[in-house]
Amino acid sequence: PNAAKEDNREVADVSIKSFSGMSVLHMAARKGVNDVLSFYCKLGNLDINEKASGEMNFSPLHFACKFGHLECVKTLLENGAALDVKDLTESTPLLVVGEYEPETHDEPHVLHHSLSSKSSIVTVKQTVDVLIAKELLSNGCKVEQTNEHGDTLLHIASMNGRIDLCIYLVTVSTTLLDLKNDEGKTAMDVAD
Repeated sequence: PNAAKEDNREVADVSIKSFSGMSVLHMAARKGVNDVLSFYCKLGNLDINEKASGEMNFSPLHFACKFGHLECVKTLLENGAALDVKDLTESTPLLVVGEYEPETHDEPHVLHHSLSSKSSIVTVKQTVDVLIAKELLSNGCKVEQTNEHGDTLLHIASMNGRIDLCIYLVTVSTTLLDLKNDEGKTAMDVAD
């Protein structure tokens, strides 16, 4: 079997994929196993932007964003993950943040933070989806990007009842409120 050397240890060949086309990077990002993700990112023998053949053609960054694994998001970005890779619905990792699915009923990383805009101060609960969106935006993501239906992250977050994420996005860009999707609907029109 093929093996790589790392710190005088042999590392198993991880080029084998699951039945749904997921590499070890996809699986580690999906489950939030950051130490495994970091190890294989540094090893460098896997494509950090590869899309799984099943699972909506998600990249590892899509998985980390959708399942709320902030440390995995940071690790992937530090190792060169692309912000603009798209899945089957033309959604980037930023857009799947609006579909955040906690794997437990706990919502970690909840902090309160005041954001000031020109006219008022808004308190935003710093939930995992908000923290991940902030991380992606601070790394160069454009908040106005859309999927195949013309939905912005604000549309998606509104449809999924992600209120804290909606509040945060409006503090980032009030123009999001006016953007319409392909059906001519604003985020307020599609709110859950």
